[in-house]
Amino acid sequence: MYLQARIVIYSSNTIQNRFKATSLVPFNLNKVLSQLHIQLQTPSPPRLTLEATARWVPETLHNTAELNLQSKAIQALIRYRTTSPPNPTIQAVNQLIKDCQITIQSATLLTAENRKLQAVNKKVKKKREKKKSYVSKGKVLNTSEV
Repeated sequence: MYLQARIVIYSSNTIQNRFKATSLVPFNLNKVLSQLHIQLQTPSPPRLTLEATARWVPETLHNTAELNLQSKAIQALIRYRTTSPPNPTIQAVNQLIKDCQITIQSATLLTAENRKLQAVNKKVKKKREKKKSYVSKGKVLNTSEV
């Protein structure tokens, strides 16, 4: 009885019907190829999108936050245009970014120091401009002189 059941269960027709019922069709080259609709074409290189080119606009930088945004945009543009490993251009840009950061930070410190010195100078000028009056010896001050 076991042998008869095994022969019926493991017949090639029963196995194929079970695969079809579960959508797992055994390899049938003609059926697979008939369902594929492939159009072979050589992929073209990706084009610069408007978004990618609009991100970087050369501007005068005023602080390190703007420098960071500009540098990231420039580095992304370089990486997008070159597929080679890191090259001297990227190293030069990184060095330029570092120099710009130092310059901007130095300018910020100098500006703050300049403002402090201007405030002190203004106080000294006001102090000098105050009219000093002296009481001379032996004279009496009138109310108009006070």
